[in-house]
Amino acid sequence: MIRRSLTVLVALTILATACGDDRGGDATTSTPTFAATTTAQAEPTTGTSDTSGPAAGVDASGRVTVAATVLAFLFDTVVLWGEAALDGSSLAEGITTVYPIRVRGAAVEADPEGISMAIMATDDKSPASGDNPWLVAFAVVDESGTCKAGVVAGFPAPNTPTEVTIPAGTACSAANAVALLNYGD
Repeated sequence: MIRRSLTVLVALTILATACGDDRGGDATTSTPTFAATTTAQAEPTTGTSDTSGPAAGVDASGRVTVAATVLAFLFDTVVLWGEAALDGSSLAEGITTVYPIRVRGAAVEADPEGISMAIMATDDKSPASGDNPWLVAFAVVDESGTCKAGVVAGFPAPNTPTEVTIPAGTACSAANAVALLNYGD
């Protein structure tokens, strides 16, 4: 119960940062939550901090409308959670608390109703270390077919997000995001 409450609190904090708040925050003038993030926060779809409506980047049915917004949220969540983001079940639960989308495996292609996610060490046959950092990879597709993907790497916790361009004709998946950055070679 405490973990779920913390998950909801963290998710709402990230959303409030992205969307501004009722104390004069403005999404057009706010800075990204983490300086290390390589993507900018897109404007929210609702334009308010009202969390009773759809989260920024999704429509009322839960379909992704702006892949870049969802990817930025995923990057920020992993960096904020630190080592706790390495627990795939908890991370998936935290994501679905904010976004009503499915969280799928690394090799499964993302679509507007679900993201692709992988959590692994760079060399998955050896324990994570400074020379073999953790990777948390995502791929997101929006209704227009835009694929946004990236990897958050680091040790002892993933803390450095990098956006990856997956070429047209290649499956938009977390596994391909990792492969395109040549991790594990």
